Amino acid sequence: ENHHGALFDAADINRLSEAGHEIACHTHSHLDIAAASLEAVQAEIEQNRDALAAMGYRGSLPAFAYPFGEATPRAKRALSGRYETLRGVQPGINRSGDDRHLLKAVGIDGGDAGIARALSFIEDGRNAPGWLIFFAHDIRAEPTPWGCTPDQFREVCDAVARSDADVMPVTEAYRSLVRE
Repeated sequence: ENHHGALFDAADINRLSEAGHEIACHTHSHLDIAAASLEAVQAEIEQNRDALAAMGYRGSLPAFAYPFGEATPRAKRALSGRYETLRGVQPGINRSGDDRHLLKAVGIDGGDAGIARALSFIEDGRNAPGWLIFFAHDIRAEPTPWGCTPDQFREVCDAVARSDADVMPVTEAYRSLVRE
């Protein structure tokens, strides 16, 4: 839980993992990496991993999502040794040569205008293929400004399904692109 209310529990994490979803790391208290010492960042990451383990999660953690989407060059270097992929929040389609330590990602948020933007990236990806990552802060009937409703989430998922894009977790997508 946080100041927005309930987020998830152990059953959610394990159900999602068993269904093939990737569980990515974050800082435990949503610490802004761009404004924190490297020592504080490392401690927060360990606290996050420990919390997941206490919830019974035993899977791998190859990916990281930067809180607030930003990182210093020093933090990027330090985290690149721990994680295969690191995701920010700058919208865009990842293509060959992009920085896997600060991948672009499109938020499914911002009300109708934000959903329209997410849908436009799907169309852009059809016209000029690349690697498109979506994220949502929360999915609920009354979302935060960084989240969406279940209907909005479904609208984006349906558009992705109609696009015939290959859908896979972030690290799996990265690995498949590296093999090509």
